[in-house]
Amino acid sequence: VLVRIYEISPEQRDFKMNVIKATNNQNAVKTYSLMANDPIQIKIAETLKAFNFIYDRKGESRQLKNVNTISMLNVALAYRAVFMFMAQSLRSRLGQSRVFQKGEYEKVFNNDLLDDKRTDDFNLLCCKLIMANEILDTIRDFIQGNTDRYLPQLSIFKKSAYYLCGYIYALKHKEFDNILQQMQEALTDGNEHKIQGKDFPKQIIDLVKDNSEELMNDFIKFYQEQDIDKTDVDNLLKSKKFGNAYKNKVVEMGCKIEDDDDD
Repeated sequence: VLVRIYEISPEQRDFKMNVIKATNNQNAVKTYSLMANDPIQIKIAETLKAFNFIYDRKGESRQLKNVNTISMLNVALAYRAVFMFMAQSLRSRLGQSRVFQKGEYEKVFNNDLLDDKRTDDFNLLCCKLIMANEILDTIRDFIQGNTDRYLPQLSIFKKSAYYLCGYIYALKHKEFDNILQQMQEALTDGNEHKIQGKDFPKQIIDLVKDNSEELMNDFIKFYQEQDIDKTDVDNLLKSKKFGNAYKNKVVEMGCKIEDDDDD
């Protein structure tokens, strides 16, 4: 059996990732799988254990039964929808592969956060990943369970998960940020008792559920105010005009948008 072995020093991270991509380009390897062993992904997996989550870095979550899992792929999308308000980009051009391409990937998963001086920033990222994941999953469940109720008023309802999860965060950002602060403090202090006792994921889910009706009333009003062709749902969700109106709205609600290079 012919085996090729590479010896790469730890500081040659970019070269290592290029070798991984080059040696897998003839196989059906998904883009995100190539990043599964990136140092920051391994560190995130270790950190999320404190919250009783298994961080699925290789798309194997379907094989894991009766455990709490967070998918690397799902949080890459969820983070952009919740904290960067990139719903329009996610609907129009950012597929599952592109969010893991160099440059785009590093907007969320930056290995500079592994510096000992940036522990607080890294812990905050981990908390945000959990929050974004729980918000998006809860919104997806909400859409699935309320289609008959809201579709007649909101033609985009079934395909608006990315928009709605960013909107609920903007609508209740003070409450969500308070949970984030508590999560970060407990994680930084290594307070396992507080982490388990507070059940932060449940707090996030409950905050979404308890405000779902307010979310829908507000979002429907925003939608109805838009002077835009609403006959084609897909094109509406992908349109720059609707996406920009959405971003302007969340800024009006008091949120700062992280730079996504969309404009």
